[in-house]
Amino acid sequence: MKIKLLIAGAIVALSASCAGAQPKYEYTVKVNLSTDNDGELVYLTDLDTGEKIDSVLVEGGIAVFHGTTDAPKAARLLSNGNRLGSLYLEEATIDVWPAERRLESTGHIAAIEDAFHAEENKLGEQLMALPEEPASQAKADSIYAAYNDLVARYVAENADNPFGQQLFMSMAYDMELPQYDEYLAKYPALAQSARVQNLRTMLANRAETSEGKKYKDFAVTYNGTTKRLSDYVGPDHYTIVDFWASWCGPCIRQVKVLKELYDEYADKGLRFLSVAVWDEPENTLKAIESHQINWDQIIDAQSIPTELYGISGIPCIILIAPDGTIVSRGKQSDELKADVAKAMQGFAPESENE
Repeated sequence: MKIKLLIAGAIVALSASCAGAQPKYEYTVKVNLSTDNDGELVYLTDLDTGEKIDSVLVEGGIAVFHGTTDAPKAARLLSNGNRLGSLYLEEATIDVWPAERRLESTGHIAAIEDAFHAEENKLGEQLMALPEEPASQAKADSIYAAYNDLVARYVAENADNPFGQQLFMSMAYDMELPQYDEYLAKYPALAQSARVQNLRTMLANRAETSEGKKYKDFAVTYNGTTKRLSDYVGPDHYTIVDFWASWCGPCIRQVKVLKELYDEYADKGLRFLSVAVWDEPENTLKAIESHQINWDQIIDAQSIPTELYGISGIPCIILIAPDGTIVSRGKQSDELKADVAKAMQGFAPESENE
């Protein structure tokens, strides 16, 4: 009888132990590169927190990660400061072809994302098929509304996984704080994401540095030299500040616009400053030389100014008046030129008035 009781007790204890165990999700990620990349390190990082998960050397043009995760998470692949793609770490085998911007995954969350994109693409095809005439506007509006409904549905159904949380982020950047708070109250699982939690601060900071508000100063130290935004903003000139990165295509396209503004206004009281964010310094310096950017630069700012200004995407170009007021923010191309022209109309530096 005692033996039976001991066995029964052991079974109960084992069951309790198993019941408390957290599931492990096993993944294999194969990154298909080139033999030219042999010997390079590829990093697997947590997209939500930025923390490094693992790193492997490229051998035979391939980098392979094997591991487990306590919960599915969004991840990013990096090498030499370059982004090779993002994926979901989950119970899956994942193949990535960075050069082709292609990914194949056997995972459940990846399948949900594929289903979303399939519905999204159908709406896009309907929109592209519309004739270009005013009578089509009502139909176009209904397609946009259907897209918003699609996003809202997938967020509601996936608030507890990284795809739903990332999809929410894509729409939340354009929200005002009350709408954001309403969403999180309705879907509290979204707050499992650190990026979602940090978004509220970003939205508040963006509002505090919107047009009509005073600029906020920041300091960046690079190669032993500290530079501040206030070093470039002054009472006798306007300052145009371009937050950019070497890998950002739209940023590079705006360089041409900034050069045109420079040619027209640099000697009329408009000072130019580029601030490199989310970038490796060596890549920034190469881009500066390649694109012949001749004005002042702050290198290696990373997320210091983007957090302070609530910047979610680049390029973000702001125009600061001599009194420190932000008179334009987030404009590009013709809209930026129009704001600059309006600000500079009739303006003359104090030195010219003496």
